Amino acid sequence: KYDYAYKRKAVEKYRKGEWMKTPEGANETNFRQMIRKWVRLEYACGPEVLKQKNDTKMDAEERYELVAKVLAGKSIKSVAFSVAIDDGMLSSVLTNTKQRGKNHPTR
Repeated sequence: KYDYAYKRKAVEKYRKGEWMKTPEGANETNFRQMIRKWVRLEYACGPEVLKQKNDTKMDAEERYELVAKVLAGKSIKSVAFSVAIDDGMLSSVLTNTKQRGKNHPTR
């Protein structure tokens, strides 16, 4: 994980047409994709979205709200951006929900 200052610096360099040096041990393509993702997140939600969240646990009601938005027709990424959380976490919540739904006796 990268700290907030590092992410901000990477975003600013990207906007100037420059790249941060790829950290040792990181794949350059994946690292640059991550920077582009940070740029899109910051554009959509503001610079605060790049700060690390201390508490990533969601209660059942919060998860239900996110799942309901996707089931109503919004894309996973748009919902994730709107609440400024990692779309991977949202994907895992939705995947688990879909798997439970397959085994649900009323479906």
